[in-house]
Amino acid sequence: MFAGGAAPAGALPPSPRLERSINVAACGTRPDQWIELSTDDTAEALAWVETRAVCDGSYPEVVSGSLAITQRYIEYLTFRSGEGARHPVRVHRASYIDRSGYDRFHPGASIGTLVVRPVDGAAARGVAEYLWYIDHPYAWPNRKVLTSFSRASGGIVLHTIYSVYSTTGMGLLGPYPVIELLRDDYRIDTSTGAIASGGGMVRAIDG
Repeated sequence: MFAGGAAPAGALPPSPRLERSINVAACGTRPDQWIELSTDDTAEALAWVETRAVCDGSYPEVVSGSLAITQRYIEYLTFRSGEGARHPVRVHRASYIDRSGYDRFHPGASIGTLVVRPVDGAAARGVAEYLWYIDHPYAWPNRKVLTSFSRASGGIVLHTIYSVYSTTGMGLLGPYPVIELLRDDYRIDTSTGAIASGGGMVRAIDG
């Protein structure tokens, strides 16, 4: 299972939302940064979730007693009164990862900093799979991970994830199935924990 909490077989749960600075700004404002928040304070995390719930409106209420804590995140469940579905909302744990320097509106070379030590193959795999899952919230069930592995060299641990994605192309005769082979790389500096990413489509196969 992926460190991010890969979707199980069968019915798929809602993709977790992450609290970002854009979500906790004053309602109706347009912030100039989009940064994922992190804390180890559950009260602060809950305040962010409640602020987001009020401004967002899609899942305006927080489920009482729904707090869940893992090594990587703090989670609360939100819902709309009268509806059965409950939507998980997560905040990174500051003791695990810091993404305060990564602005999705103005991305730079680094996508975050891994806080835990040592930065070895296991730690690299954990954070790479966690970030991969976050950055592919709508991939399931059309994407399947083929392999996920790490290798260390020169103060860097490189973690690579290969996956295939089922999509549809459009031709002169109408739509046709396409299978894409994708590669995602995560490079983690073993001394600083700085994380960089790259990758893209390796090849596409028409069905």
